[in-house]
Order: sequence, then structure tokens, then C-alpha cells
Amino acid sequence: MVFGDSHHRSLANGFVTTPLGNLRFGFSSTPGACAAILRKEILRETLPEEPDLVVILAPGNNLTNSNTIEQAGKEFATLLHSAQHRWNKVVILDFPTRLTVDLGLQDLLRQEYHRCAARMKVRYLSISEHFPVTCSDLWCTDGVHLSDDCGMPLLAQLMLCIAFQLQETKPATTGLQSKKPGLTPRVVVRGGSAPVISSADPFQWAEVKHSTTKKAAEELFLEMTL
Repeated sequence: MVFGDSHHRSLANGFVTTPLGNLRFGFSSTPGACAAILRKEILRETLPEEPDLVVILAPGNNLTNSNTIEQAGKEFATLLHSAQHRWNKVVILDFPTRLTVDLGLQDLLRQEYHRCAARMKVRYLSISEHFPVTCSDLWCTDGVHLSDDCGMPLLAQLMLCIAFQLQETKPATTGLQSKKPGLTPRVVVRGGSAPVISSADPFQWAEVKHSTTKKAAEELFLEMTL
């Protein structure tokens, strides 16, 4: 089961199909949702059966809905606590980069989310490296949402990788397909190099390095919310 904002609206509406074979995925897409709204959706969601895995798309809308990064982190931690209270296995999928927001500020929010997840022993899956800002075809013209022809198929393939990783911890009786050696999902991007998911673990977290200082980013964060 996947919870998130409008970033995966195309998957929820069936405009972009998920290449998941015999696996079953459900989607809950709430446009404009920040961490607090996602928490409400999770608390009132009624599922027909216990999901093997719950994936939460990190709430990128807190870039504009929170006054500070620390506040965003607290709301995110509350969201995780509620999800863990309901389900046994929860992971966080990083929010796609926005072309309309300072990249350093987005890095700081990701780091805050990752610290919160680590404290609560929830795995945080980093995906920003798979969406290079130089590949404009990955985004819609608004610079916020991923495009249905390039960006969303790549996000769907990353979800496929999550499903394969889940399968590795499940008994063979689940009926999930076997992971093929050397699986390398990829999407072809017009006018640029194709982002390739090539590592054994495409979600391995690496500390973000950028030139924006925390003080400067916090000032920018406050300016955006005024």
C-alpha cells in the first residue's frame, strides 16, 4: 500500500501502470497533502486485508506548509508514529526533487526526514539521485510533478525495486516472482542521458553535500512561508 500526495496521482488513477507483475499495489493519493494531512489519511484508512508493506511518500509539501525544517521534522515523526502503530512494516520513499524550490533547502529537509526515520528505525529510501535536474523531461511543465511519459514510469520502477526487496524477506509461499540476477530497471529520457538504477541497492542513503548553509536555507525556508 502506498500513501502520498499528488506525485503519484497518475499511478492511483491508472494513467501510468506499475510494472509489478503478480504483485498487488494499492494507492492513496491526496493532492497537496503535508505530513499532518497524510497522518489523518492513514488513521482513517480502512484496508480489506493487512498489507505486506506500507510505503509512504515523504511529504515534500512541507517545504511550503511548515515554518521551519524542525517543525516539518516533528510533523513527519508524528506521521511515522501513527503509521507504525497501525502496520508492522513501513518504509519511507523520498520525495521527488522540485525544480521550483532551492535544491539546498530540499536536501536539508531530506536530511531531517532521514534523521527522524533513523531514530524510529524506519527505513528511508533515497531516490533523488535517480531524478537529475538536468533531465527536464522527467518533470511536467510546472516543475513540481513528474511527467507521465518519463518521470512517473521511473518512479514506478523504483517501487518495483521495493517490492523485490520485500520479497527477499518473505517466504516462497507468497507467490511473488523471483528476483532475477542483474535486474537493472531503466527509463529512456528524450534529449539527455537516461537515469539508470544500477546498484544492488538503489535506495542506499548517502549524506547530501551542497553549498547552501543551514542558516541560509532556514532563512529561505521562512521567506517561502511568509
